[in-house]
Amino acid sequence: MGVTVTTDPIKNAKNIGTMGTDDLSIGTNAVARTITIGNDASTKVDVNALAIELDSAAAMTLSSVGALDIDTVGTAAINIGTQSAAKTITIGNTTAGSKTIMYGDTYPDDGANVRPLSPPRSSATIATFNYVNGGADHNAGSAVVPIQGGSSMSCERANGDDADDHVIGILASTGEGGTQVKVQIGGIMKAICVDGSGAMDNGHLCKIDATGRLESIGATVNAAIDSKFIIVHSGTSGENNSLVMWLRGENF
Repeated sequence: MGVTVTTDPIKNAKNIGTMGTDDLSIGTNAVARTITIGNDASTKVDVNALAIELDSAAAMTLSSVGALDIDTVGTAAINIGTQSAAKTITIGNTTAGSKTIMYGDTYPDDGANVRPLSPPRSSATIATFNYVNGGADHNAGSAVVPIQGGSSMSCERANGDDADDHVIGILASTGEGGTQVKVQIGGIMKAICVDGSGAMDNGHLCKIDATGRLESIGATVNAAIDSKFIIVHSGTSGENNSLVMWLRGENF
């Protein structure tokens, strides 16, 4: 037999659990049942507490006909999928039109990673090449030059001893002889920069050293013939965490 508590249209609203500190439990008996709160015609269902916990022994669905807002007040963190376990976290799909994701002060740097830095939000332009060993495999973040001849797009590590190297971009993946590699050829690119004429810094021009790294030529306003890139965000010398752009325009 059901028990119904309703609001008398003539009298005041009904209140449950408004006095004392005793617990108030609804539907806690261990049996299969549907527990419904509210109705599609209800103006609002308001849940307030110092802490609110929603647990499900199976799937959980949050759905809304209108906008769905998830936020915190101030700088409190928003955590999604942070459990240390292998899982798939899906945002959007490929068949229902475009989605816009606002990153704030983060941006995608190579099509795969999102870096928590503050330069303009921009993606590097990526191209695929066949990597020819050229005497050495080389790490992501190193400059490469094209291999002349043949019908395929091939590249190898740039050698700074030759000022006429026609650098085409920076490796976005490790170069191993005979494999395909991703090469950043435009936009803001992640690279290995090293100290040269003094410690590297934002705005420094770079040449290519003998191992394909970008070497700072220091704080100067004069570009030399071997100046290839300009540092827009200085990382750690010798590590693949600096951000650079072409000095003389993309793909020169």
